[in-house]
Amino acid sequence: MPSTVKINAKSDVETILAEMDELLDSLLKNAQKLVDVTQGVFEEDELESLQKKQQVLLDKLVVRDEALDKALQTVDANQRQLLQSRVHKKIEQFQQLNGHFIDNIANTHGLIHFEKDRLKKNKK
Repeated sequence: MPSTVKINAKSDVETILAEMDELLDSLLKNAQKLVDVTQGVFEEDELESLQKKQQVLLDKLVVRDEALDKALQTVDANQRQLLQSRVHKKIEQFQQLNGHFIDNIANTHGLIHFEKDRLKKNKK
């Protein structure tokens, strides 16, 4: 009987990891779109739509992560670390893309302020 419980727990972990992989893949695609969009001239509506999608994906990921933490309590420490590393790699990729997105926004925002300041000086 205990082996059946362990198989189910392992199955639960694999199911949750598969769901998280799918969510992370979607999150990475969305993050790449945010980076791409902000490298040039962009519409605020397009940016807002992508950011909303990102937030929905992150919210779903948090829920699955909590479920994973519970499911991993039945797994030994070495196996747990191995399984979690699958998720951590994609999270690191997302963090890098998000950093590029933030840099793009900061640079664009700086250019906008520079242009506004230059326009004000030209009006004087």
